[in-house]
Amino acid sequence: MQFMLAMVGEESGWDSSPEDMEKVVEDMENFNRELARAGALVDGAGLMPPSTASTVSFSEDGATVTDGPFAETKEHLAGYWVIEVASKDEALQWAMKVPVSEGKIEVREMMGYGKPVDLETFERLQVEAKNDLFEAVEKHAAGN
Repeated sequence: MQFMLAMVGEESGWDSSPEDMEKVVEDMENFNRELARAGALVDGAGLMPPSTASTVSFSEDGATVTDGPFAETKEHLAGYWVIEVASKDEALQWAMKVPVSEGKIEVREMMGYGKPVDLETFERLQVEAKNDLFEAVEKHAAGN
């Protein structure tokens, strides 16, 4: 069975100091590595802040594009994991291990299947993702 663990948080996390961000990244890397070692990690990523989002809405008149996420709320989808586990209970156990001090993790079974990532692939992708994250944080801090 595959599940999406959807991290819901506030955009204020993008205003963290570089030192705080280093700790968050390290904690997430360790959690992701644990998922990969267990053979449960299929996919996952953090998302850019909601200020970078656009939403396409559909009606009888056609499609309309607006800036921002679809919900008028302080909370937004901050990132996700796709995991492969034996049961919803196991997915919930993984969700309870996500290293966050506040926010929510929505756990939802998926329709469709990828393949778990091996540890070697995870390690390679983790380096690329970390570089991308810190570049995005620098741009955000600079107001770009």
